[in-house]
Amino acid sequence: MGVEKLKTLEPYINRIVQGDCREVMRNFPSESIDMVMFSPPYYGLRNYGEATETVWGGDSNCQHEWSEIVKPKERGSYGESSWHRPGRDVEAKWKPQKSNFCVKCGAWKGQLGLEPDWRMYIAHLVEICREIKRVLKKTGSMYIVIGDTYAGSHCGRGDKTLFQNFRKLKVAENLYDKPSPQAYVTDYKPKCMMGIPWRLAFALIDDGWILRNDIIWHKPNAMPSSVKDRLTQTYEHIFHFVKSRKYYYNLDAIREPHKTVFRPLKTFKEEVERYVLAYDSKYAKQEYGQPLQGFVRNQSIARRRQLAREIAKELFPNDPKKQQEYINYIHDHNGHPLGKNPGDTFSIPVNSKFFYADLKTASPVARALKTLQNGKLTTHVKHEILDVGAYLKKKLKESGYSLDDLARLTGIKRTTLEHYFRTDSSEKALPSRETWNLLKPILNLGEYDDFIKEEVREALPHSHPLGRNPGDFWSISTKPFKGAHFAVYPLTICVRPILSSCPPDGVILDPMVGSGTTCLAAEMINRGMWEKLGYEPNEIARGIKWNIKWIGIELNPEYVEIAWERLKRELNDEG
Repeated sequence: MGVEKLKTLEPYINRIVQGDCREVMRNFPSESIDMVMFSPPYYGLRNYGEATETVWGGDSNCQHEWSEIVKPKERGSYGESSWHRPGRDVEAKWKPQKSNFCVKCGAWKGQLGLEPDWRMYIAHLVEICREIKRVLKKTGSMYIVIGDTYAGSHCGRGDKTLFQNFRKLKVAENLYDKPSPQAYVTDYKPKCMMGIPWRLAFALIDDGWILRNDIIWHKPNAMPSSVKDRLTQTYEHIFHFVKSRKYYYNLDAIREPHKTVFRPLKTFKEEVERYVLAYDSKYAKQEYGQPLQGFVRNQSIARRRQLAREIAKELFPNDPKKQQEYINYIHDHNGHPLGKNPGDTFSIPVNSKFFYADLKTASPVARALKTLQNGKLTTHVKHEILDVGAYLKKKLKESGYSLDDLARLTGIKRTTLEHYFRTDSSEKALPSRETWNLLKPILNLGEYDDFIKEEVREALPHSHPLGRNPGDFWSISTKPFKGAHFAVYPLTICVRPILSSCPPDGVILDPMVGSGTTCLAAEMINRGMWEKLGYEPNEIARGIKWNIKWIGIELNPEYVEIAWERLKRELNDEG
């Protein structure tokens, strides 16, 4: 392609293009993309090979002369190659570190993510996002999946001398944003979390982007960590950026059913013994060696997972969902004999009184009570609400049942039921129609509409009829991938961003397509392959006729082949 921009995206639609995303996007017409979603190489984490080296900064017309600097041998390290993680980079394992700067114009040649200083990494991502902003529609969204890095343990990023030498080149003074004088003394000590995701977010905000959400991707099956002085990393960030205040967003397409107060049905004792308990004799067959609980101390995590997969297939040959549940269970219940590292995401129920709730953020019941307390309901409606509690309390007494009996018969938590039978405004709540109908035959209740009248329902806050906002905490398990790509996020990660931020006939771009996850998810949505996506859509999303176009860009030719083969393999399953 030439430098001149095309008037249409047609040559790129539903294709994976091999090349530098900056160069490829320069051919796109301005404001032609509806949504962008990608995950850049994380800073200092992996070496993707020389095929991914590109030139950054400098003069595009310069006949570059590169200076190679070899990292000196350090005490207690692996020598000149200490910046490589042994076992990670098999072919390039013992090559010296290269940090090539042009002595003429100050340009740098290397891989995104392996810059000698984090400032360069952030500057390179900002450069890419500026081109994304040009091609993104005013109504468009950009989602970035990114994780953090610890200093001192990753591909030699602790060496500051290379970047400092680069700064001394007069020709390079304006290539990268100069940090404040205080920033020069910000030298990360080993083991320090670097805060890379938020440094990128702040840099993009400074560059004119609007940050709408920091979505936490929690990994319930995150790999156990061998560290002993911090928590296991169990989450990554998904930043949602837009370029203008008004943009396309269809929240109704991703609304979820309101949470029910009912407990799940209890599992039969026989199923628990056969399926849940990892020490059951069924799992200790000779061909699997020791029982899973038995080889905790002397088998690797990878070996335990492999055995768990083999056993799961035998136990549930035609039920992939139960296979994964079993594998997850073994993952959660085997590890250090004293227990697993709890991870760095805590899900803790708030044990507070309803009246302490904020009117804008509380649950519907809490907001109703706050409204009641503030005197915004009429005295008549107030009495109506309290009379319901008195009526229910009377019928409970007549029935001879206790709250514990009701909890056992209905599956509703006792602590939830208590709020319905109160005769004062302290923590008083009204039952839903569904709850009333469960209690009706047990307590011999009258009709719901006779006791909870329309004026009462209208006076209290309502839940959205299409469901609740899913929130910014997504607990999604990672999925295994057999290809040669290191970092593959699960298909489910892409679904909510696509359904909410891409019009049904819009265009999605992944400028660092890797194994093709974003493109594959878009095409699966088009074909209604919800089960394979691992996502249960609501009626709004299921009723939309999706015809999403997608474009992928990938620098590494090997990954282009991997992505194409994956697309063909997964989509051909549907015929």
